[in-house]
Amino acid sequence: MKLIQSKGFLKVGDIVVPGFSKGQWRPERVLDFLPAKDRESLLFLFSIFAFFPKFLISCILWLSERWAPLRILNIGIRGFYFSLYYSDKEVHKKIHWDAKVNAG
Repeated sequence: MKLIQSKGFLKVGDIVVPGFSKGQWRPERVLDFLPAKDRESLLFLFSIFAFFPKFLISCILWLSERWAPLRILNIGIRGFYFSLYYSDKEVHKKIHWDAKVNAG
């Protein structure tokens, strides 16, 4: 991920997950598993969002929640950040999440 893409990545992250930019995130954990076309599109979007003020990005995300043609954008962006966020072991500790199954 290039520097400009990282800037957009963190800016959008703070909108989707407040305080996101304060963490140590490795977006390649999710990016590496995306189809090439989706990865390129997402990185392009991060590059564009790097130049937008947070207010404008928030408006775009708000609109994408309410307007059907943009809904897939909202699902993709939120899915990316939530996948990255909830796959972190430190987050598991903070929310007291444990996937163990006690069958007995």
